Amino acid sequence: MLVRRTYGLKSRYERLRESGMIPGEEVALQLGVCVSTVHQLGRKGILKRHRYATNHRYLYEPPGNVRLEKGAGSRYGGRPPRLIIAQQLQQGAS
Repeated sequence: MLVRRTYGLKSRYERLRESGMIPGEEVALQLGVCVSTVHQLGRKGILKRHRYATNHRYLYEPPGNVRLEKGAGSRYGGRPPRLIIAQQLQQGAS
């Protein structure tokens, strides 16, 4: 940290933010879920995340034009949640 301050280098958080990574709160708003769900999806590898601190703090890659399809739990494994590409809705007569 002393070297970073001495030479005016940016922190890992700042570099990740500049490259387009976003915090879990923003991902939760985009997907319409709570922040704890975003963290669970990150742990399962459904959302790509990047650690920026030693105490398990992450920034996430923006999900883009996707929506979350909920999984279905069952006694024997079930179906995990997944991200699917959102379809464009066309309204009106063509």
